[in-house]
Amino acid sequence: MDFEAFVNSEKALLIAPAGYGKTYTLSRCMEYTKGKSLVLTHTHAGVASIKQKLKDAGIHNSKYSVETITSFAQKYVDSFYIGDKPLQEDSTNYYPFLIGESASIFCNSVVENVLKITYSGMFVDEYQDCTYHQHLMLSKIMNFMPTRILGDPMQAIFNFNGELVNFDEHLDDFEVFPSLEVPHRWNQVGANELGDALSRIREQLKNEERIELENYLGTIEVVVAQERDLFNFRSDYCRTLNSLRREHSLLVIHPNSVNNAPRLKFSKMFKDISSIESIDDKDFYRLAKSIDNLDHTQLVIEIRDIAYTLFNKTGVNNWFNDKGFKNKKDGESKLRVIKLQRMVDSYSSIDSLKNILCEIKSLPDIDCVRIELFKSLLKSIDISILKGISVLEGMREQRNNIRRAGRRVEGKHIGTTLLTKGLEFDVVVILNAHKFGCPKHLYVALTRCRKKLVVITEDMTLSPYQ
Repeated sequence: MDFEAFVNSEKALLIAPAGYGKTYTLSRCMEYTKGKSLVLTHTHAGVASIKQKLKDAGIHNSKYSVETITSFAQKYVDSFYIGDKPLQEDSTNYYPFLIGESASIFCNSVVENVLKITYSGMFVDEYQDCTYHQHLMLSKIMNFMPTRILGDPMQAIFNFNGELVNFDEHLDDFEVFPSLEVPHRWNQVGANELGDALSRIREQLKNEERIELENYLGTIEVVVAQERDLFNFRSDYCRTLNSLRREHSLLVIHPNSVNNAPRLKFSKMFKDISSIESIDDKDFYRLAKSIDNLDHTQLVIEIRDIAYTLFNKTGVNNWFNDKGFKNKKDGESKLRVIKLQRMVDSYSSIDSLKNILCEIKSLPDIDCVRIELFKSLLKSIDISILKGISVLEGMREQRNNIRRAGRRVEGKHIGTTLLTKGLEFDVVVILNAHKFGCPKHLYVALTRCRKKLVVITEDMTLSPYQ
């Protein structure tokens, strides 16, 4: 790869498979750029990943600014748009509004000058996930700024927001650079055979061929198990998952990207594997709004209802009933209830609520099944107190801060392809692999691993072409 030539091209395009070094290419290109480069991607996890890799490569942070496409658009709409806007929690209307309005704003000569003074060029990662309207917005910037695009049409999975960009049709004026050929993600950790196996599977998926897992048993661990056995402690399904819980870097991928209930149920059973939250899950805003509208005449019941969202229901029911706190007989539990009751009786502000929620979290038998939601709620309360605004407004600000700064995801988690795009874990377990109905989603799931891949399925043949 000629990094200098890639940077010197006014419109450059690199297409490469997952794990072959697109982000590494980006960091090497920074050695040849002048001034500050704008780097855009799609997810806040992707922002954190790119920042970390640039830092690891020794690239000074004065050389780049990394943001999601939507947070970048949001920044300019907030600064230059005058008029009514959809509410941020109304994601169906809010994000299309940002993209549409920012496209108009980037046509303004004043804004154009601001961008040209601020940035010397633009990189856009994961371009295959751009909608057509995002492409139109970015094309306004491409008109006056050198642009380098990195992507892979085989990973185009964000098609729920509208028609996706077509590389052949919409990027026909870009100079196409030779694809990357070395599976660095796996070679760097000595998992060369795994990288080669995933390369072969990629070609099969592109050609819509059936994936015979029996051909990959030497490199991919395959467990044949029934879906219903996931929560059966005595099943091979459950034993496989339990055997991996000692891993420090573990990602479990669920095929259902629409409903978070199965993932939350999983986290309640496997308590050390936390669920990755969507950046704008409605529960963030719903809980914040419920705090703003607390009924102080039924404070204990209102707090219990908030606790149901944050903690395990069994644990909450051990301390609360429909009338308030339960009467406890043993001395230690009785003292904990008395302490909580006193905290409620002396409730004076939302700062008191923060302390009450932390006290509930520390109770025996209570497990926080939505730790990110819990932490975001506490931070939103802090912002609310500091700035004298509602908790809902504090939540909007807190989520925007994460959107711009990025969020590192490490440890042991369960997520979906949409939530883990661009992430890497040492060990990846794919649940119910036979349920994937899209080859691109399956490819993204398979390639999140670095060292070990475990596929749990009812069928040794995968055919994700529904």
